[in-house]
Amino acid sequence: RGQLGNGTDKTIFTPTPIEFVNRMPPNSGFDIQQIVLGDDFGCWRALGSGLVHCWGANDQGQLGQPDLAEALEPTLVQLHYRFR
Repeated sequence: RGQLGNGTDKTIFTPTPIEFVNRMPPNSGFDIQQIVLGDDFGCWRALGSGLVHCWGANDQGQLGQPDLAEALEPTLVQLHYRFR
């Protein structure tokens, strides 16, 4: 259901990098400060920008998106404010 955030819904039994993070330019200021994981979804907050990204199942709206579609990669949550 996408909860690994690696762009697929495949079952993986070994630690695997999230390619979204590897695509960020060096020194972009994108440093993950906090990660929250649920049964079938995850979210992180970036240090500095305060931006929140979530991925995985969204059948209960847990990703904070306007629809209930699952997200296979970290997806920006449109907030009315930024966490610091």
